[in-house]
Amino acid sequence: MSIADSQPSSQNYIYPNNFNFRIKRLPNLNFTLQGANLPGISVGRIDQPNLIQNAPLQGDRLFFADLNITFLVDEDLKNYRELFTWMSKISNQSFKSGSYLYKNLKDAQPGTDEGLFSDLTMTILTSAKNPNIRITFTDAFPIQLSDLIFDSQADPSQFSKAQVVFTYKDYDFEIIGS
Repeated sequence: MSIADSQPSSQNYIYPNNFNFRIKRLPNLNFTLQGANLPGISVGRIDQPNLIQNAPLQGDRLFFADLNITFLVDEDLKNYRELFTWMSKISNQSFKSGSYLYKNLKDAQPGTDEGLFSDLTMTILTSAKNPNIRITFTDAFPIQLSDLIFDSQADPSQFSKAQVVFTYKDYDFEIIGS
């Protein structure tokens, strides 16, 4: 193997602001999204007993870290309320309309993004801002919505931000660039 064979085919590196994110279920959040992470993964570990020292072996499960999204909050709280409503419905704690909303979500057709879950799509762009890799998070749902802080001493040029944490079943990569 020559040194040329071990060189990467692309010398361009990823920029942290070259991405798009789409959540079909949350149209008011898409435009105001400021940041997202590509969650890490880990493999479980099994310690095989031994007389001298336990021997570590690879586990049989893959664990996904949470997906964290930061977004600007609009003055009507539309995007914040979208998340609040979804979380209220999936937890069966919809305070105004009763628990029938959970049943409606549970009975929704799969893939319509009207049920308990929604697929989320992150698109990583090249250095020339062209779509390159699509990452799809399958069967995601929000598990935490941050506080919304109001502070009379805050810098008026800064907008309020909130964070939402999603969990999901799986995520997968699709190469869409050339």
